[in-house]
Amino acid sequence: MPSPRSRSARAAAVSAGLLAGGAAVVIAGGGTGLNDTRAAAAVRAENGASVVTIAGSQRKGIRNGLGSEARFRKPAGLAIDGEENLIIADAGNNRIRRMTPDGEVSTVAGSRYSGKRDGRRGSSTTFNDPEGVAVDRNGDILVADTLNQTVRRTRSDGGATVSFRPVRGVFRVKGIAVDPGGGVYTIEEGANWLRKLTGGNRPRVILDGLHKPSGVASGPDGSLYVADTDHQQVLRIGPARKSFYAFAGTSNYGAQDGGPGLATLGRPAAVAVDRAGYVYIADVGTNRIRIVSPRGVMATLAGVGQGYRNGGAGVARFNGPRGIAVTPDGETVYVSDYRNNAIRKITGFDRERITRAAPYAVRRDRTLLRGIPVTCAGNQPGRCVLQVSYQGQKFATVGIDLGYIGRRTVYVRIPRAARTSVRQEDRTTFRVTGRFSGRRIAPYNVVAR
Repeated sequence: MPSPRSRSARAAAVSAGLLAGGAAVVIAGGGTGLNDTRAAAAVRAENGASVVTIAGSQRKGIRNGLGSEARFRKPAGLAIDGEENLIIADAGNNRIRRMTPDGEVSTVAGSRYSGKRDGRRGSSTTFNDPEGVAVDRNGDILVADTLNQTVRRTRSDGGATVSFRPVRGVFRVKGIAVDPGGGVYTIEEGANWLRKLTGGNRPRVILDGLHKPSGVASGPDGSLYVADTDHQQVLRIGPARKSFYAFAGTSNYGAQDGGPGLATLGRPAAVAVDRAGYVYIADVGTNRIRIVSPRGVMATLAGVGQGYRNGGAGVARFNGPRGIAVTPDGETVYVSDYRNNAIRKITGFDRERITRAAPYAVRRDRTLLRGIPVTCAGNQPGRCVLQVSYQGQKFATVGIDLGYIGRRTVYVRIPRAARTSVRQEDRTTFRVTGRFSGRRIAPYNVVAR
């Protein structure tokens, strides 16, 4: 995998959509991934997510209070502190807000006027379009003070706000994160890079060559996840900071669900990670909230497009989701609905179930009877070695050389034991496993319906 600091390697990885496995297996004949209507419908049917508004409304303003009594103006970054309070960067109001688990909203720091004034009290502090927040190990709030091009530290009790540290040349900082070791990282849109602000005499660039990045989050193992917004990808940087890869997205704009190399993003704006390693993405381009399993299977958690509507996963609408936070257990997701001036909550979903790789369907016609169509799709040249199984027994091993970026289909002869089933039964499943250039590929099913 490329070095995080390498511009040339970064550009190559982005243009190729390089993923951890380097390839995806696609079953031809019935569409690719969740473009298959029945497979997509099955995934939607399994998603029990429900979206509600827990604070604010479509009416912008500045007001503290309980739930719908509160008012926001363009809420952006979110974070959860050690007491399960939700910390909100209320960018349009130049304030940092706090919402308790009971739904009570208050102001921690900031005032109605933009500025760059530190203060002994929260109310005497001024910000200028703060778009990102994080909570450090002491419980203090770190603020990405975007238009002031600096990072500030605010006492969680509403006390003093000061510059985080003398850092020169912070270029339009949009996102901020703290890793398990206390390291502080910033996403700087103006420089298109990710930097570490702590652990040395001066900040260190971890990854450059990004394109209008806007969010960063730390995983339980110390890995960093970066919303590379205009490259339509979320990148993962390992705990050692020596390598990175495209964890989600292919550099093609879209909202397709599916496995690595297939699923697409619009403009990912923010990311959050639960303690099991599931990654949650606020996609401001498609107005959807996405979830990605640790194995790289992506699904739509909630949202069907632009608007304002509460309800189930296939009904709810957002308008510019810009911030996201998740409880450690992964059971509750919070979203800052930027243009709706509201804070939304998503519950009731089974993360394992909705990110389960859907079967690829093929028709029981002459195409299938001539063989099982199996496609090796690579985001780089390489070789697939695939095994096809029926009822737990492997009956074929196929090698496919891919000398280009793209896909190649071969047909595997149906074993005698399965021929009657394919012709007569409503559903016959074949299992495809294998490797691409030595790397394991996530298993998939091809189903005769």
